[in-house]
Amino acid sequence: MIRRDFYLHTIHRTPYWWGRPCNQFANEVMNRYGTRIPPNGNGTTATMYPALQTDRNWVAVTWNAAVNRANQGIPTIAIAPGHIAVVSPSTGNISELRNVLLAQTSIAGGPMGYNVLLREAWTAADHHRIRFYSWAGALPPVPQPFTVSIQVDENALIDESALFDQSDNEASYPADYSTDAE
Repeated sequence: MIRRDFYLHTIHRTPYWWGRPCNQFANEVMNRYGTRIPPNGNGTTATMYPALQTDRNWVAVTWNAAVNRANQGIPTIAIAPGHIAVVSPSTGNISELRNVLLAQTSIAGGPMGYNVLLREAWTAADHHRIRFYSWAGALPPVPQPFTVSIQVDENALIDESALFDQSDNEASYPADYSTDAE
């Protein structure tokens, strides 16, 4: 659950706004998480779509597997020619493709946000074109703020803003903290 929470937090810490291209949002989420969408973490959907098919760090999965992997905190995307979205962890049972939960932006006036249903992102006629890919490479370490073994004084308040520099949405860790794998 810690990795899932870290993945969800990474998604929700990535800003979106009207007119932001979907590929920029998806790339930023994955880059912040420590993974990259080919080619080189800065492509368009036209270059990403074919590059994902041959990249060893990404594996094609079914929509059911995409939901399960996102729920485990493994970076997962949904892509079709012209649009890409990040598969978000979800609660509850997702029994239909159209109910897969996404985080996305849109320049075409579609719904934006961290909790968009797939049926809102693509028309039913486009569902057959959507492919799901999930990260198959080594996962980055989860930063210490996400550990569950925190001792807190019962009178203390935990202020998440103390862990993050709000000016640029980048995580800010103590000087003695390292994210390198041990």
